[in-house]
Amino acid sequence: MTKLLIDECLSSELALMARQRGHHEASHVVWIGKSGWKDWELKRILLDEDWVLVTRNSEDFRGPREAPGTKGQYAD
Repeated sequence: MTKLLIDECLSSELALMARQRGHHEASHVVWIGKSGWKDWELKRILLDEDWVLVTRNSEDFRGPREAPGTKGQYAD
């Protein structure tokens, strides 16, 4: 099952809802002691521990919606 990490810009309730729906490895940034970390700081943990980040500011990773195929500032 996919490991979901909910960004702190979203409610921790989302992690609880995900767990109730079978995503038992869902967590929240605050719960893993990374409160206040910037997305670029979380990137290494996401990659090393195989998390999928659930966030509102996905443009930082995928690029702007108006420019499909471009990369965001953290999308290597």
